[in-house]
Amino acid sequence: MATEPRENAWQLVVSPTLDGNFNGHPPFMFWVQSYFFTILGDHFWVEKLFSFCCLLLSLLAIKSIWNLLLPKAKLYAYLPVFCWLLTPMTWWSFGNNMLENLLTVLDLWTVFFIFQYIFGNK
Repeated sequence: MATEPRENAWQLVVSPTLDGNFNGHPPFMFWVQSYFFTILGDHFWVEKLFSFCCLLLSLLAIKSIWNLLLPKAKLYAYLPVFCWLLTPMTWWSFGNNMLENLLTVLDLWTVFFIFQYIFGNK
């Protein structure tokens, strides 16, 4: 049975009979990660590299938010990074390539740019 092409690429479909309107997972993370697979090939370490890049971008965002909020305390900028890394859920999530990894990166950078706009450091 041939399936007809979807009109909307954002609408995931498991199968027409099982779950014709699947909204369980947002496709953006899969699209971004697919570029890693396209560039680097189909290897077991590509997912780990993607998670590691998300981890580094998250750490950089946390440090940037701290420096924006407390510019005189740049010496202690690694304190919130260290506290966030002590959380077991962080290691579990980034170690298992969860969907929330990219969401964490996007949310943290969104908070950074909102604070940057509010404080007038354009």
